[in-house]
Amino acid sequence: MSGAIRALFSWEFVGPHHLARVRRCGERCPRIQATIFALADKSSVYSFYETGGDTDPNVTVAYRSVIAEELGFWKRLRAYARHVWFANADAYFLCHYERPEVFLTAIILRLRMKKVFVIGDSKFDDYQRHVFREAAKAIFYLPYNGALVSGARSASYLRFLGVRGRIEVGYDTIDSRRITKRDLSPRENVKPKSYFIVVNRLVKRKNTESVISAFAAFCKENSAPIELLIVGEGPEGAALRELADQLGVADRVRFCGAIPNEQVLPLLADALALVLVSSSEQWGLVINEAIACGVPVIVSDAVGARDSLVRNFVNGFVVEVDNLQGLSRAMAEIWRDPGRLISPEHLSRAATVDCFADAVDRLLT
Repeated sequence: MSGAIRALFSWEFVGPHHLARVRRCGERCPRIQATIFALADKSSVYSFYETGGDTDPNVTVAYRSVIAEELGFWKRLRAYARHVWFANADAYFLCHYERPEVFLTAIILRLRMKKVFVIGDSKFDDYQRHVFREAAKAIFYLPYNGALVSGARSASYLRFLGVRGRIEVGYDTIDSRRITKRDLSPRENVKPKSYFIVVNRLVKRKNTESVISAFAAFCKENSAPIELLIVGEGPEGAALRELADQLGVADRVRFCGAIPNEQVLPLLADALALVLVSSSEQWGLVINEAIACGVPVIVSDAVGARDSLVRNFVNGFVVEVDNLQGLSRAMAEIWRDPGRLISPEHLSRAATVDCFADAVDRLLT
């Protein structure tokens, strides 16, 4: 392609991270004229984000004041038909390849001789795979010219599924420039570096019960008045509170509930470490944010972000999902020397929107 390139990015819901990535494309690559299509301005999964796109003229939202996950097939199909099928763009980036309306949209765009790229962060190890399901899934990837993915494991998985063309890494990124000194100022209700923090939905695959169990073991071996802050809500909340009580650490585990994303950054900045040991985690964007705040992380080997962003004994620790002893010892190592693990260049370029913009530019070259 030569000259200006019109690119349309499609998501179910547009939050501040989506906007920052696409805006950075225009800043770094002026030839790319990017617009965004979103099905709705609310999300049940990402309810802690404001939509962020209400006042942006380059963002089209099909349904206002509607939760994206609650939209039925026909409403979704009408939205894509109206806003995407015949949009004035040269290239399209589509998320949620597995949805029938997205698959149909990709086929129609290819028939119109458009370039179509799939966006995703799935990995082979996200859960148990079955050969027939994977074979059927590969069909849904046939219309695409290439892909924009989060990390190396995602790229390998899409190659396994038969995606042709270029696959570029750089999807799950943040705009580190928005993290200011004001954002990182200490909170009045917490003491800096006196707690570990968990930021995730309270669902089974996030494995928060292992964090509480490991923290209880840490408390038995270390007398320091350290707390565990758990930010998030979900169906496992009651069971996790009961577990903390059974293990005798209820007075040291603070359940903060759901907190708007902009209020999470100060809590992250004051923490000893972020802990994310999910049994299945395609990426884990909170890892980007913690490292951007200069805070070490403890992650499981199932977390996609660990490939690009986490280095053992440099900015955190990687432990096995079921390794409670290792998780407890990692907490102890960080507590004993809180400033030891973050290098001066603590935020890898792979975590920032510059990486996203460059990946898009390469796909459109």
